[in-house]
Amino acid sequence: MASSPELAAPAAEDAELPGYRPLCTWAVVGLVSGVLSPVALSSPVFWSIPVFGVVASLAALLQISRAEEAVSGRGIAIAGLMLSLLFGVAGPVQDLSYRYFVRGMAREFGREWFDYILAGDLMKAHQLTFSEAMRQPLDNTLIEYYAKNPESEQAMQNWSRRDVIQLLLNASEDAEIQYHQNVVLHSDNRMDQIGDEYVMRYTEDGKEKVTYIRLSIRRKKPFDRSGRGDWNLFDVTQSPVSSG
Repeated sequence: MASSPELAAPAAEDAELPGYRPLCTWAVVGLVSGVLSPVALSSPVFWSIPVFGVVASLAALLQISRAEEAVSGRGIAIAGLMLSLLFGVAGPVQDLSYRYFVRGMAREFGREWFDYILAGDLMKAHQLTFSEAMRQPLDNTLIEYYAKNPESEQAMQNWSRRDVIQLLLNASEDAEIQYHQNVVLHSDNRMDQIGDEYVMRYTEDGKEKVTYIRLSIRRKKPFDRSGRGDWNLFDVTQSPVSSG
């Protein structure tokens, strides 16, 4: 009995269906790494995740190109590669931008402190050693504050007796202080700490002299609405040679 042409057609269609191709393992690994890559924005510790994602995705694309009929997952590998590249670049760029921003604010604070101390305004300079929550308003009420608080007055006088503070208070009128370099920049989820070095040129006994002054300042997180944060000077040191 002759076979029906209608029954033969499905068999021909089945023969044309492509065979099953397993998903490339490296493609899956690359995609997972890409999905996790946004954590690289939170800390340099996690920068290795997008880097690994790029490597895994490229390895997947290479493997698929060599055996495209045996494995699949090109689209997944490309998605993982794009995500990893995006956040792999965004993480360091964000960190560098933040460091630049922080260094700029630290230099602004340092300049303010030097202006006070060189002008002989010891009270305001001393107040900048306190956190903003503990600091008195930097206005004419400071005279009254120190007069009514003998302990604070004594603390300021003891602080002013430090050699580096005396050097600055007694500096000649032609003394110049210029920013030299940043020697410390540490940031975590609690605070930023900055160590900036300044070069001071002044005249003493008719001779020109040079010394280096290092300001160690910090600010606690979270910051205020301005983004400036609560900066305060927690140490100042002097050295005849640069730290760099």
